[in-house]
Amino acid sequence: MKRTIELTRIAVDGDTVKYEIHDNTGLGLLRKEKVEAQIQFHNADAFGFEPDKLPESVLALPITLYLLPVTFFYHIELILSSIDNTLYHNIPTLYAAYSQMYGPFKEEWRGKIVAKEIVANQMPDARYDRIVFFSGGVDAIHAGINNPGKRNVLVSVPSIEVHSRNEGALRNEKFVMIKEFSRVIGSDWLLVANDNQLWMEPTHC
Repeated sequence: MKRTIELTRIAVDGDTVKYEIHDNTGLGLLRKEKVEAQIQFHNADAFGFEPDKLPESVLALPITLYLLPVTFFYHIELILSSIDNTLYHNIPTLYAAYSQMYGPFKEEWRGKIVAKEIVANQMPDARYDRIVFFSGGVDAIHAGINNPGKRNVLVSVPSIEVHSRNEGALRNEKFVMIKEFSRVIGSDWLLVANDNQLWMEPTHC
């Protein structure tokens, strides 16, 4: 029997994308055999970003990229209804990068993505010259200072998440930090929150 993780459902609720994932590996990679996950985009309305208008192959991108290394490390199949064409044809490049960082992996360790449909999505014209990943650290501050203005956007993906609906002290700090700093340098900002630590076993996060 093949060991698989399958993305079985994608739904949009406002600025939040919700996923249902089944772990059929028998390895306990997820906390339960069926888990629900979500990703929330804060300040998305400033971009005219409407998740419910996006095709499923695009909505699947965040969770696919999060699970992709698991297929490499545990030699399992990730099953999707659809996958973006650009991502699909760049999987060997991602595999090589992970192998260089954590390997070298043996070729037989490579996992596999199985998609019912490969979709060639048309990219809109770019509104920004650069995406600056903003953690709030010294390097991030310098990167923001060196790339000011409306043609650049600060993106924060908090590394410590309790839940994307949990407004704790850390989350408030992240919000204040990115909003205030974006105002100083005149850039737009986006904060992407997830609840990955709630459904992925800690040893595999």
